[in-house]
Amino acid sequence: MLHQRKWRFLQLVGLLSMIILIISSCTNQQRSITNRKDYMQFLQASTAELDKIDRDIAFWSNKLKEDSSHTGAQSKLAGLYNRRFHFSGNINELFTATGYYEQANRLQKLFTASTYRQLATLSITQHRFWQAKFYLDSAYRLGDNLAYTLLQQFDAELELGNAAAAEKILNRYPQQQSFEVLIRKAKLSDHNGNLDKAIELLEQALAKITLTNNPHEWSWAKSNLGDYYSHANRFTDAYNAYLAVLKEEPQNYHCLKGIAWLAFSKDRNTAAAKEILMFLKEQHPVPDYDWMLAEIAAFEKDETAQKNHLAAFEQTTTGKIYGAMYNKYLFALYADETKDYAKALTIAQEEIKNRPVPASFDMLSWVHYRQGNFKEALAIAKANVENRCFEPDVLYHLALIYKANNQTDKYNELMKEVSTAIFELGPLFEKELQNS
Repeated sequence: MLHQRKWRFLQLVGLLSMIILIISSCTNQQRSITNRKDYMQFLQASTAELDKIDRDIAFWSNKLKEDSSHTGAQSKLAGLYNRRFHFSGNINELFTATGYYEQANRLQKLFTASTYRQLATLSITQHRFWQAKFYLDSAYRLGDNLAYTLLQQFDAELELGNAAAAEKILNRYPQQQSFEVLIRKAKLSDHNGNLDKAIELLEQALAKITLTNNPHEWSWAKSNLGDYYSHANRFTDAYNAYLAVLKEEPQNYHCLKGIAWLAFSKDRNTAAAKEILMFLKEQHPVPDYDWMLAEIAAFEKDETAQKNHLAAFEQTTTGKIYGAMYNKYLFALYADETKDYAKALTIAQEEIKNRPVPASFDMLSWVHYRQGNFKEALAIAKANVENRCFEPDVLYHLALIYKANNQTDKYNELMKEVSTAIFELGPLFEKELQNS
């Protein structure tokens, strides 16, 4: 009898332990990642960085006034305007920077590889990838500081979808365990769908440098590591990475945007996300924030706000000044929101011409799917997308295309993979997944 009571007692203890574990698990799942107390100090308007840049611009502008052929002043001003863009969000400053570099090249009796590399950097920012490749080919022929040119050639080739060529170029770099190579190996691993390896490589790269000696490189690597962590559903790690960067660079808008997405997609705290994004719009007015605000409005079922933000985004990005920089989002706007398939098709064709990567062909297959051309969509996707791109939105498109073509096994296989990327896709995609 005593033995039976003891056994029942142990069963009860086990049952209570299991209940506590389940409750604890649910609580942990609901626990918010973001906390306003952590980041509110960074939601303070500041012109400190812009003021410093403007002082330097004034200094070198005066030098140029004294001597219009001062190529050093031209190059300094180009670099300053490029840096100013990252704090001001004024796209015109990229064109100003390009103009100064081009003028410096014309004034120099011997063109320099350094100037061509800087022009390539600006071109990549503007999604002018073939132009970047041209500049880097020119830099390579000049031969000075060839290692730096190789690194940027890797960047351009990967953007153009030439992963094999990019890897071959990277293997020619003399120091395979250097920071510069490791961050690119991480990018290549992410491109190939191996996120865990990408994180490992970027962590190794970060260990190669210090905040004291390489503040800009450290901040760049740490913030990108935050992005990788979030894609791997390591939300606390991502949040801590963003906060670590902000403590050193309070005006790192990329990290604030990352926290806004965590607040929205993970915590479902739309008020916090909107507060951060509205601050960013004031300080750094780029179109990205209207796009995210439109997504939040759609989640909140605020159709008026959604339409206003999408209209603002479209008006800003469709002019010549932004070129193809926002084509991915404009395509989604036309293919999924306004159902303007003619415009969506035009963008898809333009992207394939300028950047023939699997994600561009995904656009083409998706617009065919949207128009009901399921067999054509599948043919394009199988030839150019399948097993070549691992972005969750692309995999989602591919899954639905297979479903439309009655290939249920393929659909189920892909949806399992897509279901692990709910955070990256966002709350709206989660609703779609539930209904698909």
